[in-house]
Amino acid sequence: MLTLSNSPRSVTSTPDFFFFAHHATDLEDQSRHFTLSAADIALINPNTHTCPIFRSKKDAEITKAIYRRVPVLLTEGPPEQNPWGIKFQRMFDMSNDSHLFRTEEQLEAQGFTLKGNIFQRGSQKYLPLYEAKMMYHFTHRYGDYSMRPDGSQDTELPRISAAKLQDPSYAVLPRYWLEQWEVIKATTDVPRILIRAMEVKSEDLTRQILSAWFAGYALANDREQIGDKILMRNMLSVWDSMDMAIQHRFAAMALHVEHPLDDSDFWDSSQMTYLEAAYFLIRKRTAKWLLGFRDITNATNERTVIFSVLPPVGVGHKAPLVYLRGQKHAFFVGATSSFVFDYVSRQSIGGTSLGYFILKQFPVLPPHQITEQQCNFVNVRILELVYTSFDVKGYANALEYRGQPFRWDDDRRFLLRCELDAFYFHLYDMARADVYHIMDTFPITRRKEMQQYGEYRTKRVIIEIYDAMAEAQHSGVAYQTCLDPPPADPRVAHSAIEQPIALPSLRGTFEHLSQFPADAWATPDLVVPEYLALFALIDVMRAFNGAARPQDVRVAAILVRNPAMALAFLDQPKAKEWVRVVGVEALPVSANVVSIAYFQRNATDLAWSNAMSQLTGSGALQTGADQWIAADHFPPSSGQDWMTGRAAIAVELVSTVLAEEIEERLIAFLRSVEDGTATRAVS
Repeated sequence: MLTLSNSPRSVTSTPDFFFFAHHATDLEDQSRHFTLSAADIALINPNTHTCPIFRSKKDAEITKAIYRRVPVLLTEGPPEQNPWGIKFQRMFDMSNDSHLFRTEEQLEAQGFTLKGNIFQRGSQKYLPLYEAKMMYHFTHRYGDYSMRPDGSQDTELPRISAAKLQDPSYAVLPRYWLEQWEVIKATTDVPRILIRAMEVKSEDLTRQILSAWFAGYALANDREQIGDKILMRNMLSVWDSMDMAIQHRFAAMALHVEHPLDDSDFWDSSQMTYLEAAYFLIRKRTAKWLLGFRDITNATNERTVIFSVLPPVGVGHKAPLVYLRGQKHAFFVGATSSFVFDYVSRQSIGGTSLGYFILKQFPVLPPHQITEQQCNFVNVRILELVYTSFDVKGYANALEYRGQPFRWDDDRRFLLRCELDAFYFHLYDMARADVYHIMDTFPITRRKEMQQYGEYRTKRVIIEIYDAMAEAQHSGVAYQTCLDPPPADPRVAHSAIEQPIALPSLRGTFEHLSQFPADAWATPDLVVPEYLALFALIDVMRAFNGAARPQDVRVAAILVRNPAMALAFLDQPKAKEWVRVVGVEALPVSANVVSIAYFQRNATDLAWSNAMSQLTGSGALQTGADQWIAADHFPPSSGQDWMTGRAAIAVELVSTVLAEEIEERLIAFLRSVEDGTATRAVS
């Protein structure tokens, strides 16, 4: 209702606002009138300068007070203020990108097998396409299409039972899947033009792009000298084009600014082609976890802002993604999932969509104001809440955790969330009376808990913890958690024996090689030597059950990386089957084997040295003169079926041949490759 008057008003007076009035008599309620100045509107919505929506004067005062203390997530420029370095992405449009999607029936008809929620056929994978309805606060396992009744068109998916969620290997099934490469392209932090160069397999274009990108890094770090050891580190022979790239400073710097490189992105790759180096960078810089939020929402929903950590999967456009700079992402996850953040967000959402322009104007403490102690408090609680299944291991690793997933325990999860909410109430400097008021603005939560518990349990427990934290601050004694064991304690994690063991097909033996299709264990295109060596070392050690003689590990790894050399131990029927499953790499030709001199001197190539350095440097692999041992935090597997299968066979061969015969038989085989007689074994 717009009210006009002919009475004069002072230019300094502020207008009177009233929202959600259904009847003229509602205007008599003075507690729902509030004033906003132009400065107030600019404070709350600095980018759009649109008017926020408040239900009461109390809401207006609390919200203004929050914004005076806490800046918005992103202030548009110039100059732009983006302390979190946040970027937004809508990954796959459910209509425009539908040609990429496949159903379960389509993939099964093409010979793919479902493992968890990923379809695989040899080295080819189709990843699940997540939709917003499949996620909620602190869980990416909120909705499962496999639980929807046949023929149902209900847009809401059935809730998943706690019993299912207690299984760390349980993965929800989507409606659609899409090829893994499409997800990699969408989530890797490299210049888009580099991906296009790879897809057309252009060595020259790839060289030019890498050169320009590296040149941008050189310029940003004052390393313009071509051949600078820190910049190049013997990476690629790109000196000829580096000079040209540095001359085009603006373009080179733009690539680095948009996709910042650091020293970890440079490694010795003198044996690589440019395409192989590009593929290595693409995979290295591909997101290992994602953070998304629900676009469809409403200020009157039970909760308005729903953020969730996701595995590295495809994601539909109704669950936009955010990417953050720095290591304080858990703090952001906790903040955006808190009641105080949700309360503030409701004052700015007038429709049913949470657009980027709205989200940018929500208040979030900038990273530089967050202490290490505050991060530690949040990190362990977010870790236990989020890491309840193996498919978000990438996020656990980002929090520097290498243990097992945590058990799904509804009682503990409730307390963990209450501690986080009380913590953020304090961090946003909310008075106790304001906490009471804010919690009372969530009527659906209150109604549900009154029905289930006979009280508003969440409000009571948050207030109790809030008081305990206030007392701790007053007394100078650290707050003591109400959880026993404390958050993220190993005692509340699954035991190591609950790690899902590989399927029998992954621990393959010659007895069931016939079950695999042709080329099932072929090396995927563009797998670089560094990955091949690292995968081989991991899976060979695992196939040896974590302990083996050094010479046995080396020989088994040689067979894995050079599968043609396994023919030295196979009769003709097994040799033919091996070549069928592995593909052309297993043919006994000189290009597929190492030289006799290399084998006899136990030579170590660069890729193998790097793999050893990576695992021994982290303490994951303990090397002795007589035995190598995998430590507790040794990787469970390479995650590559083709590699795991090869490793199982290689270890089987090495374990069944007398040690003194291994070298003799391999050298004899290598000689037969040189003289051409080895081809008879597979002809």
